[in-house]
Amino acid sequence: MNAKAFVDNIQETLEAHQNPAKAVPMAAYMKNKFPFLGLAQTDLNPLVKPLLKGVKPLVTTKFLHDSVRLLWKQPEREYQYVALDLLYTYQMQTSTKTLNVIAHCITTKSWWDTVDSLASLVGRLCWHYPQWLETLESYSRHENFWLRRIALLYQLNYRDKTNQKLLFTYCLANAKEEEFFIRKAIGWALREYSKSNPEAVRDFLAKHKGQFSPLSQREATKYLSQLPKPTISR
Repeated sequence: MNAKAFVDNIQETLEAHQNPAKAVPMAAYMKNKFPFLGLAQTDLNPLVKPLLKGVKPLVTTKFLHDSVRLLWKQPEREYQYVALDLLYTYQMQTSTKTLNVIAHCITTKSWWDTVDSLASLVGRLCWHYPQWLETLESYSRHENFWLRRIALLYQLNYRDKTNQKLLFTYCLANAKEEEFFIRKAIGWALREYSKSNPEAVRDFLAKHKGQFSPLSQREATKYLSQLPKPTISR
């Protein structure tokens, strides 16, 4: 079985179980940016997991990349969710070139549901491919704001392993951005980092007071406001 046959099998399976009644509200929730088959995650998982497991002996890097690209071409949003499941399931079959495939997915049919999941995946894979950091640095200044969102969010789950210098640099580089998804990402990234290093985030925001949007500031200080400010001994 090649990638096309695999995707054809997925398409046949999902279309046989589509639910037009559910598809309408699901599309509306996503601002009608994409059509849906009407398969919620609880419907999708039992259908897809056996198919993903069944191709395990066949999955090479090429098979993975080809399958993801084919799934991303399908109009209904569920196929992009399957592509994400495929990437997560077969992370060990990725390569340094996988970032090119991920970038294609980020910049095609872009919306927060897939972009944020891809940001988390990039965060995981960066430990295996540190050479990606140079590309992510270029993403932090890219004209495509979804790529910039990836640069801001890939360290979201790093906690005390966060590269503070990179995080703060990327936040500052995007501080004047008016795009909601960038402002939200800045606040989100700083908020998560504040869980492990609240003083660093507090000092950073104080040093650059007034440079961030109210949304970024509010999100970033969500947990800081619950912590007592350090006392200065005299």
